[in-house]
Amino acid sequence: MNLARIKALCMMVCALCKVQRVTYSKLASAFDSNAASESSLRRIQQFNAQCEISTDLIAKLILKLIPVQARTTLRWTGRTGSSAIPT
Repeated sequence: MNLARIKALCMMVCALCKVQRVTYSKLASAFDSNAASESSLRRIQQFNAQCEISTDLIAKLILKLIPVQARTTLRWTGRTGSSAIPT
């Protein structure tokens, strides 16, 4: 994944935290960018069309964004089995 896609993913995750919704138009309006909301919406649509997103990658990104006092390991069981991510 290149730097532009990583930045777009980070802005989407941060915007999701702000609006707590999953509609692309609301997400685009919450981007920390000087671009118009319509431009951000196109950016989201292009990102989703061109990039396969790993859920493990997103989980690691979110955990890196959250301040943690002690190092722990998170475990969960999903459709594909159990996983663990050290924080």
